[in-house]
Amino acid sequence: MAGVSKIDRPAANRDAAVRAIRASAATGDASAIRRTLLEALVEHLDAVGGAIWTTGPGQQLQLLLQLGLGRDRIDVVHDRWPGHRELLTTTLAGTSAQFASAAFEPDTAAGDGPRQFNLLLYPWQIPGRPAELVELFVPPESLQSHDVAIETVRTFCEAARSDASARQEQSPTASNEARAAFLVAVHCSLDLDRVAITAANDGRALLGCDRLSIATGRNRSLRMMAVSGLTSFDRRSPAIRSLEALGRVVQDDGTPCFHSGETDNVPDSQRESLAACIEQISPKILCVVPLDAVEDGTSVPVGVLIAEHFDDSLDAAALQDNCLQIAPSVGSAVANAARYESMTRIPIIGRLLRGRSRPFRRQGLSRRVLAIAIVAVLAALVVVPADLEISGRAELQPRNRRPVYASSTGVVDELMVDHAKPVEAGEPLIRLRNRELDFEVSRVEGELQTVLQQIADVQALRTRPVRSSTSPPTSADEMAAREQELKQVRDSLTAQLEILRRQQQDLTLTSPLSGQVLTWNVRELLDSRPVELGQRLLAVGDVDGPWVVEIRVRDRDIGHVRAAQAERKPNLDVEIVQPGDPPVRCHGTVRSVTETVEYDEVDGPTVLVTVDIDADQLESPKPGTTVAARIVCGRARLGYVLFRQMIDALRTWWAF
Repeated sequence: MAGVSKIDRPAANRDAAVRAIRASAATGDASAIRRTLLEALVEHLDAVGGAIWTTGPGQQLQLLLQLGLGRDRIDVVHDRWPGHRELLTTTLAGTSAQFASAAFEPDTAAGDGPRQFNLLLYPWQIPGRPAELVELFVPPESLQSHDVAIETVRTFCEAARSDASARQEQSPTASNEARAAFLVAVHCSLDLDRVAITAANDGRALLGCDRLSIATGRNRSLRMMAVSGLTSFDRRSPAIRSLEALGRVVQDDGTPCFHSGETDNVPDSQRESLAACIEQISPKILCVVPLDAVEDGTSVPVGVLIAEHFDDSLDAAALQDNCLQIAPSVGSAVANAARYESMTRIPIIGRLLRGRSRPFRRQGLSRRVLAIAIVAVLAALVVVPADLEISGRAELQPRNRRPVYASSTGVVDELMVDHAKPVEAGEPLIRLRNRELDFEVSRVEGELQTVLQQIADVQALRTRPVRSSTSPPTSADEMAAREQELKQVRDSLTAQLEILRRQQQDLTLTSPLSGQVLTWNVRELLDSRPVELGQRLLAVGDVDGPWVVEIRVRDRDIGHVRAAQAERKPNLDVEIVQPGDPPVRCHGTVRSVTETVEYDEVDGPTVLVTVDIDADQLESPKPGTTVAARIVCGRARLGYVLFRQMIDALRTWWAF
């Protein structure tokens, strides 16, 4: 029957939707929970679409999901709907559902007038995440009862919230089978990195905490080895350093550190380091347990186990007990892996000096001969020179390369190029649209037309004065003054209009040089997207001109390059290998070394080194091609060349 919402139809459909929502919530995937919930609500309320909102940085509204509302993002078209943003903000800050009637202007191609909707706004929250707001666009003819609609939304949201909450609130006490599987997993490898990663990831699932970290070593050598859920992390970050500092204190004390809101029971020696950790990571529960191993009947520290939880869904006492229970097994696994790793690094020469190598004894080699061989090797490492070469991640790029920046805040209205398209200098690339600027041009044009009409009226009165019985006659001087005043206003408006039209012309971005568009996925990145003033949009390069190799040299290695430039020559030689079959080998010279350090997601802190290269040596160069490059920094001792990173690390450690 027309006008009857699906909420009045058989309950079996609702039960099936609730089961689907609960199944999605059981996965713990917030994105999947939102999409399943919104799809079910749109279907069962006969809504034309919906959205889910939250508050982002700076308490600004942030769109998390949009369904069935056309191609445009509704957070971009807020300005078309007066009061919409304020309604969302007010409801999101509260706890009760809201109904509102609204008329929205469709696009010019979508209809002739505003379309009426009932807006159903329902605040809800996935456990452990910021508050969110469900917004549904329900046509008036699809809904009969506000109360029943709100009850449907509440039922579906509770289904998502209860299962997600139950998943988070499961008891952290692990079953014996899970603990046994964890012990087998951490002891099945003798690779220290793998043991630490397994202990962190499997241990987090066993304990039920948000994050579990494993640090290995002792005292000053204690270093973070693994963090659950992360394949890599910045060891220099304040959070990692504060956890390492607290771990060293816990190792020295031999006493675990537990924090769940109170610091009265924390030993005085741990309070300063604990306060630094709380300031950096703000955990609700923090457990730091030393990892020990027994060697010759003595307990030896080998690392620390760090468990963190960021809400109140876990029992702090149970988490502490579980950490204490698994710590001995993790410590034993770490100690075994560290012992095996140290054994594999002992040179065979050391074994020979202890007289335990049977093959060499059978050959009649004496300890004196072995000692002479060791001395010869050490002398070669100290005396024999070798080439000192610094390498880094490198790629080919045209030397003449220019970025294209947004000249104004607005929306990309027209994209006239694509990746690898040849362009000429001054050729239009992108056309932006600024609604505020368009409105200002229309306003000034309207005012200018009004002033021009007033000038024409005054001039007509001066030539053909009109006498009125109700008002005194206007003198010729007054009319002339009025005309002069209007002409000044006209000139001002004309100048304003000229400036605004120049600003409109500046919205068309042109190519700064002749070449080729280097940016990949141009249309996916920019088509109909909002941009900010000064935002980098494209890059254009002259692929027919000279080429350079850009090398990202690690910050710890750039000192050798600068020293070689000062001692030898600024334009250091660079050996380059372009991948291919066969590889192409060529040479270049250092063109420049930047003075600033930039953070790279792969290599960490790096310095950009630009190398000139003859394009004739290259085979079909492409912008962004990865190449192997080594900067020749002169000669150094063989031992330093082979063990440079270890020697530099020891120097840094000794300095601190």
